[in-house]
Amino acid sequence: MLITSQEVYEVVSRHKGVFTSPPTRVPSKKVTDGILLGNGDMGVVISGDPSEQRFWLSMNDFWKAMRVFPNAGPCLMKRRAYLTSVLRNQK
Repeated sequence: MLITSQEVYEVVSRHKGVFTSPPTRVPSKKVTDGILLGNGDMGVVISGDPSEQRFWLSMNDFWKAMRVFPNAGPCLMKRRAYLTSVLRNQK
């Protein structure tokens, strides 16, 4: 059964993420509080205040292996920082 883009939009459009402060647990050895993006192959976490956004990149097939669940997960590949004066002092 194929799902159409319209069906995806109808489900996703009912939800709205609200972040009242910049994330504090990025990077993290456990669950991050940053904004998550990805396509199933590549994962991205957005952190930083509005004037200095950081994008943390990882591939889902590039994992660190540990014996206990919370300690395993994708390895950080790259961090990119973007300075944006336009967003300074935004809420």
